[in-house]
Amino acid sequence: MGDWDRDGHQDLITRKDATGDLYLHPGESRRDYSYASLVRIGNGR
Repeated sequence: MGDWDRDGHQDLITRKDATGDLYLHPGESRRDYSYASLVRIGNGR
């Protein structure tokens, strides 16, 4: 975790096993699920 998009909220980076694609899950500093859309940021190959 870290603030990858520099908006002041903690974010999460994940990788899809089947494709190797990397995704940014933008945080919203909420105690509930984030409604922000996933952002494909590259691949893990």
